[in-house]
Amino acid sequence: MLRRPDVDEVKAYGEALGLELTSTEARIMHSRMLATIDALDVFNELRLEEARPPLRFTERDPGYRPTEREDPLNVFIRKCRVAGADHGPLRGKTIGLKDHISVAGVPLTFGSHLMDGYVPDFDATIVTRLLDAGGTIIGKLKMEEFSWGGPGLSGVGDYGRPLNPHNREHVTGGSSSGSAAAVAGGEVDIAFGGDQGGSIRLPAAWCGIVGLMPTHGLVPHSGVFGLEPSIDYVGPMARTVEDVATALACVAGRDEYDPRQAHVPASLPAYTEALSRGVGGLKIGILAEGFGVEGGDPSVDECVREAIRVLERQGARTESVSVPLHTRAPLALLPIYLEGGKRMYDTNFGGSFARTYYPSSFISIFGRLKQS
Repeated sequence: MLRRPDVDEVKAYGEALGLELTSTEARIMHSRMLATIDALDVFNELRLEEARPPLRFTERDPGYRPTEREDPLNVFIRKCRVAGADHGPLRGKTIGLKDHISVAGVPLTFGSHLMDGYVPDFDATIVTRLLDAGGTIIGKLKMEEFSWGGPGLSGVGDYGRPLNPHNREHVTGGSSSGSAAAVAGGEVDIAFGGDQGGSIRLPAAWCGIVGLMPTHGLVPHSGVFGLEPSIDYVGPMARTVEDVATALACVAGRDEYDPRQAHVPASLPAYTEALSRGVGGLKIGILAEGFGVEGGDPSVDECVREAIRVLERQGARTESVSVPLHTRAPLALLPIYLEGGKRMYDTNFGGSFARTYYPSSFISIFGRLKQS
């Protein structure tokens, strides 16, 4: 309930604004303020009754922080177990989630000790869909604090640096660092990460796995805490293309909560069936500005070119495409990061002015953190 000022406080507020209110004016203004505050209180009560996303699999434990012996690659923030349906395309698959994805009853940290004690009371849409498909969630995975990281900063985070299974002296990339390392090290079959500027693609590449940043809005972001709706993505990571395609097929499609999905069609392709068709006749554009980048490694360029040659031998047609503005993209991305980050901070990571689910539990705890 909002605090009600008295008449003397109203007069004092007026003086602070350079307004000398008479006693009658102050009483009139006070009456109008109380009416507005009463209306806001009623509205707040109505918001508290808002329906949560469905919670279909209720047998779950809050999990625990694993020991170094249990987690030699330092990829888990929390180990837990939430079993899904008895059948489905993901039956028998173990799944790990970057710890910005909500799982009801399991603490969520967003990679920061600031969030210690927060336990979501709702599942992200992708969690519901993964469980419906028979998957078993076995842990929340490490990430940079609040997803603010970069390709070489996969040690920057309150829970330490995930280790690259191929060479522990090498970084994993970020910010979905734990997700990539967990898949590469065989700790999980499939992981989900988030991407606003490479945070699925870079760690997937650096850990030698398959990572997909889907078309914007294809996979619902509901229940996943992001940065800026225009660049928020969540997607699968696995050791094989087949597992990535299967996971994508299970989670893609509209839900009723994510405003990013206005353009997503009701009917989607059969992703796993498409794999059997091969790449014969497929036309692939090769970004010219992606090669010879200042600071890049020529051996990486050659690795990509060899992959292109493999596709060509399989019947794909390739064509060089020049997008000069590509090299300037970071100049546009930085203000989007800064403005989007400020907006999310101002709204306690709930966002605003969209038809969506506003997670009151998270919004409240983050708001209290800002005031402490």
